[in-house]
Amino acid sequence: MKRIRALFLCWALLGALTFPVRATDNNPFFNDHAAQCAPNGKLYLLNGEEGYVTVREAPHGDAQSYLCNEQALTVFGVWTDAEGGQWAQLRYTPLPRGGAEDNVDGEKIGWLEMGALLPVSGKQAFIAEHYDEFTEQHLTLTVSGESPVSLWPCPGSGGQPADLRWALEGGKATLDFTRCWVDSLGRRWGAVSHGTADGFLCIDEPSLEENLLPELPLAAHRIPSAAPDSLPRLVTRVERGTSPLPGLILSITAAVLCILWILREHHVTKQRER
Repeated sequence: MKRIRALFLCWALLGALTFPVRATDNNPFFNDHAAQCAPNGKLYLLNGEEGYVTVREAPHGDAQSYLCNEQALTVFGVWTDAEGGQWAQLRYTPLPRGGAEDNVDGEKIGWLEMGALLPVSGKQAFIAEHYDEFTEQHLTLTVSGESPVSLWPCPGSGGQPADLRWALEGGKATLDFTRCWVDSLGRRWGAVSHGTADGFLCIDEPSLEENLLPELPLAAHRIPSAAPDSLPRLVTRVERGTSPLPGLILSITAAVLCILWILREHHVTKQRER
């Protein structure tokens, strides 16, 4: 019987060592307050005062990520606190870089003060706002796949462009434009809807790397991005339920107690046999 009990304890110990730790939910605050969030769905440019923004686990909560300015993200909802402060709910995938996270575990939900964001017009909003400024022109642009083709939300949007080639089969296509918008530098812009690609490209400079225009209001309020390697380093907080450390300590303690119990039983048995 005693050997059976010893075997049972060893089996339980093995289970404690190998049983997976249950991960906590992606963002508990969002789950608890989703009904209180006003839908948004608009595109914004990150615009923190120090060249980066601090995304938090919850409004007024601990820092979850540091992201450089000039990135365009969609705000899915807005939560308002008791003092009237507005917080944007973001879904994003942090990238390992310099002072940011060293480990990335997929998409995150986080919260950012609305004051650290600049609204960006999407393609349809820009067309509606500047409709009378478009002129009829019949132009053709061939994307060969040899050079990057910058796809922007709209002219003057700032941020970082997507590469149109990734949305094209084989990275090649011929694009036809019948209407164009001309910026203050004389460059022609055309709207693109091709496969999964949706936005604007600069026809005269397809590989354009910076998209800020002095005649559009975004340029006046934009704060330049900090260098990625200058971002603060996150102090990782061990979250209850997500870290294997508590379970590991418990397992080691159980193992020691189990061994001591077996040794005691063995000693008692030897004493009785004498």
